[in-house]
Amino acid sequence: MKISRNQVENVLKLYVDKPKATREKRETSSTAEGDKLSLSSSAVEIKNLYQEYRNLPEIRKALVEEIQAKLQAGSYRVDSFQIAEKMVEREIADYYLSEGE
Repeated sequence: MKISRNQVENVLKLYVDKPKATREKRETSSTAEGDKLSLSSSAVEIKNLYQEYRNLPEIRKALVEEIQAKLQAGSYRVDSFQIAEKMVEREIADYYLSEGE
């Protein structure tokens, strides 16, 4: 199953943005000076992983070069059944992710 970049971003935003929103809410609602927010090691790790993910290239260079080499050699073959199957799987996943809207 292929997981799209948008799906990964949405999941990571749940873990990264939620603590940020909570922190902002705490900062604006508290009146005491010296309030402090400490994140768990898991939250820090998730934040770091999210940053690493955001720095990944959109295009996988090695894969592109491999396909280009196959095209030039005339050995690249497309399986139309596999393409159709992936298209249907993607539509089903998108349907369920959008909660059937």
